[in-house]
Amino acid sequence: MNLRVVALLLVTAIGVRARANTADFNALVAGTSYGSGALFSNGGLTFDVLYASTNMTVVAASNPINPSFTGNYLNLTSAVLLNVNLPTGASQLQFDFIQNNPAEALVVNGAFINFDQIPTTMNGVTITQLLGSKTDPWGRITATGGINTFEILGNALGVDNVNATLAPGLAGDYNKNHVVDAADYALWRKNLNSRSGYDSWRANFGTVGGSGTAVGSSSRALPEPYAWALLIYAIAAASAIRTHRFRRSAVQREVPRP
Repeated sequence: MNLRVVALLLVTAIGVRARANTADFNALVAGTSYGSGALFSNGGLTFDVLYASTNMTVVAASNPINPSFTGNYLNLTSAVLLNVNLPTGASQLQFDFIQNNPAEALVVNGAFINFDQIPTTMNGVTITQLLGSKTDPWGRITATGGINTFEILGNALGVDNVNATLAPGLAGDYNKNHVVDAADYALWRKNLNSRSGYDSWRANFGTVGGSGTAVGSSSRALPEPYAWALLIYAIAAASAIRTHRFRRSAVQREVPRP
């Protein structure tokens, strides 16, 4: 077998094992709003609005400060907790953002990370950001490592182009024993507890196959009481917004074009 054939087989194998999906939200209707408990899909990814003090909205970009924002984007208005469903985990996840409030954060594998803590490494995941401006923060955030859960907490945050490289495995097999069964449901209740995570388990219940790293096998898991702490933070952040505005109230920052 010649080297060209071997290289082609390796590239094909890598493509099968790692699958990237990108949600640019352009297929969503501008003006659509999502409240607490909402579930929607775009670009091969599924999202849950775990909590929203004010509904998250789909906004049409018009000369935004971040040039990567094209078409539509998500406006996480006031204490919006957005979950990216990763039914098999992910090796990398990145998204473009426009920040209008200092109280923006991520929850990655159970670790609470404020934007001003980035770059950092927590629970096996390294998080970096590429800033287009420090005075009016916008840019791209990238998380790399064994990502089992990924949530974005926004308080006037624009989000676009969410790209996830999903890990190989069987959707819903959260303990990675190659079968989707009742044990995976127990892990979902303890560590994930999202509607999309349940749907992944239910759709594949009884299926055999898959490989990877268990969602609940280490400190990367999201402990059940953490959801309450997150809710308290979200409510507090929402109250803070009413008394402390961060330069501009709208996520859509317009800049003049020559």
